[in-house]
Amino acid sequence: MAEQEQKHRHELEKKLANTDSVGYLRGQLIAFVLTSFLVFLTYDLLKSGQSLQGYLFGGAGLVAIVLAFLRNRYTDRESSPKEKEPPNDP
Repeated sequence: MAEQEQKHRHELEKKLANTDSVGYLRGQLIAFVLTSFLVFLTYDLLKSGQSLQGYLFGGAGLVAIVLAFLRNRYTDRESSPKEKEPPNDP
């Protein structure tokens, strides 16, 4: 019974890892598409002479990308397993 439980647990962990990687790749693809659209929109606005709107879209997009990067970096640090300190024996 213990072997069956362990096998089941390994299967669930494998499915969870696959789901996480698919979700991560999907998020990367969506971010790439949105960033590409934002770059194109900024370029188009600047090219058409609407510099204020172009700079606003470009600046807002850049800030959003940097914040998303920093948030992802911070949550990766928080979720990573930390080294346990050995107990202090008197």
